[in-house]
Amino acid sequence: MRKAVLLSFAMCAIGFLSVQGESYPPAVMEGTQLIPLKSKLNGRPYELFVSLPYSYGDADSKKRYPVFYVLDGYWDGRLLHTMYGNMVYDQSVPEYILVGIGYSDPKMNPDRERMFDMSWENLEGMDMPTGGGRDFLKVIREEIVPFVDLSFRTDPTWRVLGGSSMGGYFVLHTLFDDPGAFQAYVSISPAVNVGRRALFQVENDYRTDGEFQRGKTSLPARLFMSAAGDEWEDFRGGILAFDQILRHGGYSDFEYEFRLVDGERHAGTKPEGYSRGVRFVMRPYLESLKDKSE
Repeated sequence: MRKAVLLSFAMCAIGFLSVQGESYPPAVMEGTQLIPLKSKLNGRPYELFVSLPYSYGDADSKKRYPVFYVLDGYWDGRLLHTMYGNMVYDQSVPEYILVGIGYSDPKMNPDRERMFDMSWENLEGMDMPTGGGRDFLKVIREEIVPFVDLSFRTDPTWRVLGGSSMGGYFVLHTLFDDPGAFQAYVSISPAVNVGRRALFQVENDYRTDGEFQRGKTSLPARLFMSAAGDEWEDFRGGILAFDQILRHGGYSDFEYEFRLVDGERHAGTKPEGYSRGVRFVMRPYLESLKDKSE
């Protein structure tokens, strides 16, 4: 009898929703905004997904915040936004400004566009343009970061760049092309095997040139990298090989943490990967805030 009553109630509720459904407003992520930005450097239309900290709107607040720039903002910006409150509540990270980088033209296919912007080499066998990574980094450094600094109360002493898959590959390439561009980096399941493992040569060139010039290579940055335990074997194997190189590279001024996320595949690894990564790269900033408050 009880089951029949519940079923009847559920059917009535469904009928009500079907009548009123068109009048319901869309859900909005509080504290976020979408900002179009047309690059003057490469002519491409980008969009910034900006998520501001809870305390940002406090009256007469002059507080400044570190910034986490994440690639594939249409996916991972929203993911990080939903994770943010839990980490701040647990006091695992400081409040920070989140900036996801995406595309403002709805006709643009993110899968194609990201392959161009995030690849540094012209990749053979691809049915889409590749090799725009160096220009994309220039857009981030010379247009996006200055715009964010001008528009929001940022703390320029602590900027982080994060990305997953091809985004993670771009993050690592940036690290070795210009380690001082950001203070810290988060690379989730990076596609290190693309371009016939060209990234391995990039790392080797950076390290050996540093050894020749200074005796020991300085890599002044903080890096978190992860892989998923159930990713494709060759893909995971490339990341594990790159991890060994980083562990034994003998870099000075380099803080590094790696995590293999068991039981996850390529996309499902992002929540835990970013959660661990954000906490690791923000730790020095969080500790500095605690020291100032004592």
